[in-house]
Amino acid sequence: MYKKRSRAGSTNRTSGRLLAILLGSTVIAGHALAQGAAEQAAPTDEAMFAGLEVVTVTAQKQTENLQDVPFSVSAVTGKSLEAFQYKDLKNLNGVMPNVLFTQMSNVSLTLAPSIRGIGLTNNPDPYTGTEVAVVVDGVVQGTRLLGLSDQFDIERIEVLRGPQGTLFGADTLGGVVNIVSRQPTGQFGVYGEVTKGNYDETNAAVAVNFPIVSDVLAGKISVSQRTRDGFFTNDADNQDLMWVNSTKLRGYLLFTPTSNLTATFTAGHDRIRNGADVAQNVSLPDELFWRPSVSATPSFRLYSDSVQPNNADLGTYTLNVDWQTPIGDVTSITNFTNFSAYNIQDVDALPEFLMNAGRNIESDQRSQELRLSTHPTESTSLLAGLFYMDTHSDIDTISMLPTLAPGIITSQRVITDQRSLALFAQGYWNVTDAIRLGGGFRITNVSTELASINPTNFNPVLSPVNYSENLANSTLISEWVAKGKHSWTEPSGKVSVDYKIDEGVMLYGYYARGFKSGGFNGRITDPRDIGPYNPEYISTFEIGMRSDWFGNRLRANVSLFHNKWDDMQVPQSVFRGSVASSTILNAASATTKGIEVELDAMPTDELLVSASLGYLSAAYDNFTDSGVDYSGRATPYAPQWTGSLTASYTIHTDHFDLTPSVQYSYIGARWAAFTQYSVEHLDSYNMVNANVDFALADAQWKLSLWATNLFDKAYFTSSLNVPPLFSFASVGAPRQFGVTLRFDFE
Repeated sequence: MYKKRSRAGSTNRTSGRLLAILLGSTVIAGHALAQGAAEQAAPTDEAMFAGLEVVTVTAQKQTENLQDVPFSVSAVTGKSLEAFQYKDLKNLNGVMPNVLFTQMSNVSLTLAPSIRGIGLTNNPDPYTGTEVAVVVDGVVQGTRLLGLSDQFDIERIEVLRGPQGTLFGADTLGGVVNIVSRQPTGQFGVYGEVTKGNYDETNAAVAVNFPIVSDVLAGKISVSQRTRDGFFTNDADNQDLMWVNSTKLRGYLLFTPTSNLTATFTAGHDRIRNGADVAQNVSLPDELFWRPSVSATPSFRLYSDSVQPNNADLGTYTLNVDWQTPIGDVTSITNFTNFSAYNIQDVDALPEFLMNAGRNIESDQRSQELRLSTHPTESTSLLAGLFYMDTHSDIDTISMLPTLAPGIITSQRVITDQRSLALFAQGYWNVTDAIRLGGGFRITNVSTELASINPTNFNPVLSPVNYSENLANSTLISEWVAKGKHSWTEPSGKVSVDYKIDEGVMLYGYYARGFKSGGFNGRITDPRDIGPYNPEYISTFEIGMRSDWFGNRLRANVSLFHNKWDDMQVPQSVFRGSVASSTILNAASATTKGIEVELDAMPTDELLVSASLGYLSAAYDNFTDSGVDYSGRATPYAPQWTGSLTASYTIHTDHFDLTPSVQYSYIGARWAAFTQYSVEHLDSYNMVNANVDFALADAQWKLSLWATNLFDKAYFTSSLNVPPLFSFASVGAPRQFGVTLRFDFE
């Protein structure tokens, strides 16, 4: 923690001028939020007031003060997740500047993150890779569909903005979402919560810590169950669509045979059952699926002739070993993860049986990371390691379009194998007490193999629901197979400098280069379109400031960034006559740049105010598709403005604390695709969440009254236009409210 500063020194006056310049250059400051995570810390001998909490993060794979990290990081604690009912990552939209979790369909499994306008949010297929990685307890998730379940028992969520290739590898062009779970304590304790809300929402969760062998072996079990009726009503039968029934189970074993050796084994299972997924039809008049009744405004009455649930299961097993040795700290993370999912969707969302599609996913990944953290000298630090990951996915899709192709069943099976091997190192040198130089390098080899098997069957009588029976009673018409195999070896790296001009003020700057691995196209209609496509690259410059003021009563973080994005992997339609393949091509370059401001303030021990503001300019520099020049157009899902404002006030009594809180967030208008059809424009929206906590003085019991989307704002989260067939959009969640009882006996 920083020491209390003198109010009179020239250094402090200089710092004040610099803060004014940086904040004034944004002109937007004054209305900002930041981490939503600050809480009171215990008073020190050097400060009259507790001030803001010192937030620790593991953004650089070691525990450190958030304010000492020389790049843009935001952190939201588990208590903040609880306060505003952040059940999944999309609830964080607007809370952190220039960070967006796009709900690609009305079920959360297709949540796609993007940071600073970087993220393949317009193509959520698992075999395409990611541009923003999700990391759960040190394990990189191999597909964008992993790590997105209910957020109970979470210590914090960190969002690292900017390329993170040095420490986290390929496919981190935009950044990393780092989810950190609460770990076993070794002591007996129990905590949990029970929630009841509208839409018949019922949540129950509990975690139990328990010793097995004193000071040597301990365990923990964590389980949560969530059920909720659907937000949507099916016009076909007046039944709920997209209801929720999910279970999350985690078991931990903590083994500490010596004071310098710790091993934690984690086994978990997520079971997700969501009601039938359907999007809202927003087709244009010149498209096949358009009807006069089609509305371009969000609606919670939809039509689906396919009401089978969407199923997903996630199993994960991780062994984390930390060993303190004379030469440094050795860490080993070994993981196996298995994921399966099945969903059927009425694509047209109309009473007619026009188009239905289904998908079955089976995937698994194995990964091993081994690293050493050491201090070669008193003024230097080094983190180096090896990383290996092997992923396998088997994805079956089936589609029926009886209006255009009566009796025809189009199937596709895409089998993908990818292996990644990397050597990395990152170090810092404290040139003086105030100046630190940093640098890192990673060399990564990625090998990808893909096979696309494409049978076409005929069945004169098609059911919109019984896909297996449709296939079983069909006749094979034709089948073709396409295969591809390739490997890429790519470097990534980073250089940085930071200058602590005061104990509470740090300036930093860095340059980083990252890449996303190449691959092959799976969603094709012609074997010639399989690929490969090559890696895409990004070069980033960032300068910023991290600062604490007035005895940790004010925290102000500012960053300015410039990204140059080359060889972009862009989804495009390639026509072979009248038939189109959905392919990815290295077809564009773009520039994204902007400003981010994060503020936390605690004027009194009772009042906490936080704010964030992000400005983003993201546009193609050079991009032509099918003879049309899209240069200068905005990249998809890149709102120009994001921001939030949060305030909470605690009323203390001898027997209880009462804390009302309110949060406002804003997501600016954005395009869903570079083509910029009218249905691909997503309007801006505001969101207000509110919470009132009633906590007993011993903090063992707490009752919360809460509401999300308090004013019931209707808005679209995403849209997809497939001319000349259809356009559809996903609708954001309506107002929810309820009561939660929490207990903590640790």
